[in-house]
Amino acid sequence: MSDEKIIQHAIEHLYGPCPVGDFVRANEWASHLDWEMVKQQVDDDNPDFEWTHDESNVKDAAESLITEVRHGMLHRAGESE
Repeated sequence: MSDEKIIQHAIEHLYGPCPVGDFVRANEWASHLDWEMVKQQVDDDNPDFEWTHDESNVKDAAESLITEVRHGMLHRAGESE
């Protein structure tokens, strides 16, 4: 499973799928995501998950990756509308 799918699975486990067909609800759903909770869920489900492959700040890498996945989920929900 790709890193993005692992993160998406954690988001959906915690918050359910991104609402489709209602931009306002999708935005509200996205605004309630707590990247630290998502990171903890990923870490719990996948102890070997690597947030960064170099000496970068793991906190910044995790927040960035989770935000990117959330954005992708919103984008796909908007395309489905």
